[in-house]
Amino acid sequence: MMGFEEAELWFLANSPQRDSEPTPTVKTWIKPPIGTLKCNVGSSWVCAQRNYGAAWILRDPQGRTVAHSRRSYSE
Repeated sequence: MMGFEEAELWFLANSPQRDSEPTPTVKTWIKPPIGTLKCNVGSSWVCAQRNYGAAWILRDPQGRTVAHSRRSYSE
């Protein structure tokens, strides 16, 4: 069973950092100029599992999806 000091240390170690890390900002999608399309690309890498993923989405100025794809790569 955990003692009070151990519990306090656990909460300190697992609580969000208040002053040392900036608060992340939320970015919203910005539409492209009329007559153009916008392609957003994303990726993810999990080194421990040697797994990689990539995705893209192509949208028009109204935000409608024109085309998209995603793929997962592994060993």
